[in-house]
Amino acid sequence: MYSLHESEQKLAPLNQGVWFCSLLRSRNNVGAMETKAFRTICGLLAALALLNGSRMVLDPIGWFASIPDLALTGAANGHLIRDVGTAYLASAAGLAFAVWRPLAATGALAVATVFMAGHGVLHLVEIVESCAAAPGGTAIDWMGVILPGALTAGLCGWSLRLRTV
Repeated sequence: MYSLHESEQKLAPLNQGVWFCSLLRSRNNVGAMETKAFRTICGLLAALALLNGSRMVLDPIGWFASIPDLALTGAANGHLIRDVGTAYLASAAGLAFAVWRPLAATGALAVATVFMAGHGVLHLVEIVESCAAAPGGTAIDWMGVILPGALTAGLCGWSLRLRTV
């Protein structure tokens, strides 16, 4: 049975919420649920990065033509699109590694974060400087670049927490 130590009884009113929560949660159950959520988000982002990167590498001009308002940023550059596609594939590999080995994923996610979050920040800067394809950015900017970048950065931080759960 759980009980407070004598030294903790003085702090019981202050720590009661923390103590009660620790009583209710099983470390293994929370750890398993949290790891499953982590793996699911990593897997979804890995799949999206893999699909996007593959299309960029295999059909750069077709990829360019399929993105609404992208032509407003200038002409398509197949080599540059393939380069960015390769960065997406590398990020997908890091995210997939996190699905496979979540407790050892921090390094791989840090590398994926450099591109994914960095790319998102560059899109934010373009929006702020009014250089984006549309005022305030497009849905593709927000949902296809900025959100995945923020999520990848969050997953990198989350991976540090998983190591301590």
